[in-house]
Amino acid sequence: MPNRKTKMVNVRLSDDDYRALQDACQRRGENISELIRTTMQQVFPNDPRTGNRDLVALWKRVQALADEVEELRHIIVGNGESKTLSVS
Repeated sequence: MPNRKTKMVNVRLSDDDYRALQDACQRRGENISELIRTTMQQVFPNDPRTGNRDLVALWKRVQALADEVEELRHIIVGNGESKTLSVS
């Protein structure tokens, strides 16, 4: 069951800052709450409380695979072979 959103945060903004926030939301196709949640996920990417656990786990796996591909490339290049390693 997903966490219910029950807490509110209030912040005071100048008129200019509020308009800039509204413009950013409009460009992204999000409302202010969605933009704040998305930003929290970016600011706290490893915090499971931001609802980003699956994305963090996937990113770690992609990084591990990229490291392994780079290691294989070095092995192939280190053997003096002029083969190109491609990933599909």
